[in-house]
Amino acid sequence: MPLLLIIVALIPPLAWIVFEFRRNAVARRICGALTIASACLIGWGVGMLQQLNYNAWYGQASKRLLEGVAETLPPGSPERKIIEDGAERFRPTYENRARYDHEVDSILESLKRTKAE
Repeated sequence: MPLLLIIVALIPPLAWIVFEFRRNAVARRICGALTIASACLIGWGVGMLQQLNYNAWYGQASKRLLEGVAETLPPGSPERKIIEDGAERFRPTYENRARYDHEVDSILESLKRTKAE
């Protein structure tokens, strides 16, 4: 895989430079287009990896937040039990934000039901 990345990153610009001095307009334009396309592809790949990294940070921070809120509540309270259960169900992942919005909605609904009782 690293060899493929090196090929995609280095070969088109080097070929573009070579064809600049050979006065072959068609080859120069093709290599220029390939260079721009490879730069866009590399930028897209870096952006995707960064997004996965952000998802992992977001998920872990959310899990710590749920656990921290549960610790501040008095032991044995129904609210603490609900939030602890939510923290146990919450599975952070790098692929997405672990459906955090759905988990928060279910915790809030449980808390509303507890307050109504």
